Amino acid sequence: MAEAEILNQLSFAYDQTRENQKALEVLNKALTVQKAIGDHSRVAFTLGNIAGIYNSMGDYQEALDAHNIALTLRRSIKDRPGEGVSLNDIALVYSYLGDYQQSIDSHNLALVIFRSIGDRVQEGQTLDNIASVYRLLRDYRKALDYYNQALAIRWVSGDKFREIATLTGVIRTYESLKDYPKALEAANTALTLARSQKSPFAEASALALMGRVYLASGDYRKALDASTTALKTWQQLGIRVAAAPTLDNIGKTYNAQANYQDAIASYNDALALWRSLGAKADEVESLYNIERGANRSMETR
Repeated sequence: MAEAEILNQLSFAYDQTRENQKALEVLNKALTVQKAIGDHSRVAFTLGNIAGIYNSMGDYQEALDAHNIALTLRRSIKDRPGEGVSLNDIALVYSYLGDYQQSIDSHNLALVIFRSIGDRVQEGQTLDNIASVYRLLRDYRKALDYYNQALAIRWVSGDKFREIATLTGVIRTYESLKDYPKALEAANTALTLARSQKSPFAEASALALMGRVYLASGDYRKALDASTTALKTWQQLGIRVAAAPTLDNIGKTYNAQANYQDAIASYNDALALWRSLGAKADEVESLYNIERGANRSMETR
């Protein structure tokens, strides 16, 4: 058992450094040890980790296969909480594959389990997940219904960080509906909660979303204030994957103000980060934004 645990921890380290093949190698070694001693619960756990690596590689069918084996094992040992977790994991993979109805069906099966065993934390998370799928389907009213059910659970449990996570979905949904006052109301609630928990990460996340909403609503000064404050935190924390889209948003705000030079500077900073992260699609978008900004700058001369 100890050997398998160490191998699982080692795989996590490889996953963090994106050494996916090494992570898979050590996880499969752990799996062999666990199978040899007949520990179905730990086998299922390790299969979930293997599926997570396949997800990060974009190999969703392999991820689905691993999750389904884990699900079968958990059902065989009547591990109801584990069964619910596997169903949620399977639903997320279906979402990545664009099979949203299968995703919702799987989440709903998990929801029944978590409600039957009284697991309020997982019930709230599953409601959040279902809301996210409906948001992808652009069924924003249903998304809000599920987010609000999740929020009710967060309020009762007093789990402020999960409440912030749910509010993030609410903000994005109202933003999609172009209901900017309600989006900002939810963003301010999230910001207040983040500050009460003394979480720079959660605070910057709320500010970055506020920056997007202010930009969409045409309040460019407040958009810049929120986005630049968020950017400073991302830079202090060294979170490039959050700093890059915030820089893009700052560039779009400058662009909307016809301040093309500052827009281009922000897009170039975002481009450097996207390249360092290997995010090709985002790199292409930044290049397009730079070219568009340069063209508009020339037109105004």
